[in-house]
Amino acid sequence: MKNKSKLWSIITGILLMSSSYIHGQSLPSGFVVQQLGTLSNPVSITFIPDGRILLARQDGYLYLFTNGAIQSPHILQLDSIYWGNEKGFLGIAVDPDFTTNGYIYCYYTINVTNNTYQGIVLNRNNTIMHKIARYTMSGNSIVSGSKRTILDMDITNGNFINVNHDGGQMHFGPDGKLYLVTGEGDLWCPCYTPNGASCDWSCNACVGRTQPNCVSYQWADNWNCYFGKLLRINKDGSAPTDNPYYTTPTPVYGPQKYIYARGFRNPFTMHFKPGTSDIYINDIGSSNQSAREEINKVTPTSGKHFGWPSVEGNSGNSAYVNPIYYYGHCANLPSCTVKSGTTAGCAITGGVFYSTVSGVNAWPSQYHGKYFYMDFCNGWINTVDFDNSNNVVNFAQGLASNVGNTSTGIGALFLEVGTDNQMYYMTRSLSAGLNGLYRISYQPVTVSSLNFTVTSGAGGCSSIITDIQPSNATIKDITWVVSPSSLAGVVNNQLVAYGNGVVTVTAISNSSFNIKSTQVLNLSLSTSTITLTGAGSISSDKGNLQLGVSSSNSCITPGQLTWTYATSDPTATVSITSNGLVIATGLNGTITVTGTLTANNSVKSIKIISISGQTAMPQSLSINSASNTITVLNGITTLTSVILPSIAVQDVIWQVLQGSSLVSLQTLSGNMLAVSAIQVGTDTLKVKATSVINSTITSTIAIPYNVSTLSGIASKVQDLEILRLIPNPNDGNFEIEYMPVAGQDITVYVMNQSGADLYSKIIKNFAGSAKVNISHLPKGIYRVTLATATGSYHKLMVME
Repeated sequence: MKNKSKLWSIITGILLMSSSYIHGQSLPSGFVVQQLGTLSNPVSITFIPDGRILLARQDGYLYLFTNGAIQSPHILQLDSIYWGNEKGFLGIAVDPDFTTNGYIYCYYTINVTNNTYQGIVLNRNNTIMHKIARYTMSGNSIVSGSKRTILDMDITNGNFINVNHDGGQMHFGPDGKLYLVTGEGDLWCPCYTPNGASCDWSCNACVGRTQPNCVSYQWADNWNCYFGKLLRINKDGSAPTDNPYYTTPTPVYGPQKYIYARGFRNPFTMHFKPGTSDIYINDIGSSNQSAREEINKVTPTSGKHFGWPSVEGNSGNSAYVNPIYYYGHCANLPSCTVKSGTTAGCAITGGVFYSTVSGVNAWPSQYHGKYFYMDFCNGWINTVDFDNSNNVVNFAQGLASNVGNTSTGIGALFLEVGTDNQMYYMTRSLSAGLNGLYRISYQPVTVSSLNFTVTSGAGGCSSIITDIQPSNATIKDITWVVSPSSLAGVVNNQLVAYGNGVVTVTAISNSSFNIKSTQVLNLSLSTSTITLTGAGSISSDKGNLQLGVSSSNSCITPGQLTWTYATSDPTATVSITSNGLVIATGLNGTITVTGTLTANNSVKSIKIISISGQTAMPQSLSINSASNTITVLNGITTLTSVILPSIAVQDVIWQVLQGSSLVSLQTLSGNMLAVSAIQVGTDTLKVKATSVINSTITSTIAIPYNVSTLSGIASKVQDLEILRLIPNPNDGNFEIEYMPVAGQDITVYVMNQSGADLYSKIIKNFAGSAKVNISHLPKGIYRVTLATATGSYHKLMVME
């Protein structure tokens, strides 16, 4: 389970500085870094089609980069901005039709002050809400009065206010919809004990309690909130009807309609793969030693739950989608011992594809289609090739230094490819003037001559010495062609002999394909063979085994082989890395591993490995009900699922197949479900407990129940999250939605903060949603109440 972390101890409390303070920058030959300007508290950038850049400042200011400089003053100051920790101005997007409508979209948090209801302060600190607003840009200015609220993500009230993990990057997809990634608010606990004093993992203190004494806060897993999600939104703020959860599961909540994927912790940035609808989300890891920095791929047909708060990194749980790639998180900064290198870090704060482009300034083809990702603390940029076994290559280092130092620390964040085909990033620091906008550009130097010599070595390996002129040529990579390839190959700049005979070896400069050098060699060596080495079994739960290789050629290593496997027993679940590491991720069985010399497919070896001691699969699942009738006494009862055998994985998902307006449900632990009565009556509730290891093992029961007397329950005002106001806040026109009372006569009341009725409307045979217009009322905070014959339900609303 992941712990809370403090990303603005990484991005607010950790510092950045200008390029003159960053020592030891390292990029491939031909690439240079230029600082384009300074800007305090930078958090996000986006490009206008004509090449101008919009820069968002966390404290609510929007700046424009044009004519080679960040223009002053700002072009927009967001109203009522709430910023601090990880909140504030977090994301910006440009409308696909910007050239005709001038629209830009801002995602930010606002502060609602003096927020009380009937003399009760709704929050012990500030009351905030997240929102998306649209503005119109004309020339280099924002049109006065052009603001329009597109979507608000509820007022955060009660005793719990999230302080971190707000996500923020927005992009328009190829379908014309607006996509936004949100963090889970640092609220991932199964249950908060009374008054929010601590996290109660067993929820023992929550049994029999109701809000606000005991609240479940796993927002990333909650259908009824916008946080820890990838949202998909129409331009007007409505939910697209083809969103995956628009109508299911039931009952349908307002935020649920917007959810495209869920189960994210703190997805700071995301990016579409050019030419596709695939979305790559960079999710920042927790502070656990086992934490992972994730890149998650979301497709229109992929699974939609990415694991948080239950899973980080890969999981054998079929209910979750594994990240397409992840790397290690270096916990407990600044005392972290992994402060260098390119294999670990503290936060994945940038990620972008370099698409296949042409024309002036285009980068070399070896970078086309690669995904570039950045770590904030260690200041490197790597590329990962998702189409080539997730092959990772370091691209840049030295973009951050002294992270955690309050006077000289600097970190790097956000990656974007501009309309000029160059890459941009930002640095951030608490120290004024040490923040910056940077551009990585490609300025090639062409190879003029190429020669090589081969130095004989023992064991079938010969070293190759190359001479490339000029010495500062941009690309020194060489393509080697060996004919016939059955006799020899070039691996890691070594000529590897497979047998005896004459071969022709040709070196070709990748930056200038007409520059070549050729030698004819006479090889004298017995035929090469390889044998896979390493243990023949894995006997630990989720264990691993490193395979090696022995060969008549001493230069052949595991990294020079292509590794494949087949399962002799289909219950075995494994993966194999490009260096021959076999990772057992679940269950038992036998696999056959083949290692093939990449340079010569005819040279290979096979090894059989047995896997034991892995987690047992569930064989049966039932719900602890002697009959199908349960009486809910004193307002609550508990259902428990039982999985056999007892050593099997016990994780359970509860699902409501047939809802009820008379009860509420809360998962107390993996296999326990609390059924609480909220009104007097008799109804039928149908639930399903599903094993997450194998979703086909299920048990379904119908539970008619009788509720014992609950004093005053019918008249009690319930602040139920399934009552939705869309949009909220609004301009006086909104939709009220509460599906459980569909078919009843209702009355809608609008009250001020003192409880005085300002508006009422009777709706006969309520269809579950209805339009309401209160545009005649002044701007402010209101309480909207939906009253039925059995109870009343309310929500707060801000009218702008």
